[in-house]
Amino acid sequence: MDARTAEMMETCEEKKEGMEKAAENCNTYSFSMQDDYSQNLLAKSFYEKIIGVQPVVGWLVCTQGEYFGESFKLVSGKNFIGRASDMDIILGMDRAVSRNRHACVIYTPKSRCFIAQPGEAGALFYLNDKQVLSNVKMQAYDTLLIGTTRLMLVPCCNEQFSWDDNLKKK
Repeated sequence: MDARTAEMMETCEEKKEGMEKAAENCNTYSFSMQDDYSQNLLAKSFYEKIIGVQPVVGWLVCTQGEYFGESFKLVSGKNFIGRASDMDIILGMDRAVSRNRHACVIYTPKSRCFIAQPGEAGALFYLNDKQVLSNVKMQAYDTLLIGTTRLMLVPCCNEQFSWDDNLKKK
């Protein structure tokens, strides 16, 4: 094979790799355009596919209100809070909480952090007594006030521990 042919083959190979990367970017973009519900199902099913269960990443513990002393399990992805029976965290006895998606607590395994996010109901809620209007990173033992219920974040996963660490060892 002469030098010109080798150069042309190398150029073709580079173009092929570039096209493959572009295709990957398209797939990533189309995934990011999916609705919240689909993304949440994908995030929540990640661990279930690998280990058969959805492990706990933390808890919200009620420190004030009808659920005083009770804990609510948080899992990877979005954890919707409301009164309806299909919410991840059900505060059915607190009539000041919206029925559907009053608020959301998200755990992101990649960055190992918790995020408080306003829900779709338009009702207000507070993180450490400050109104939440957009995504806010949460710290251990921060409190959420949703309706008349105060919930404290007790993380299991954080910078020191993640279920992913144990999966990689297997």
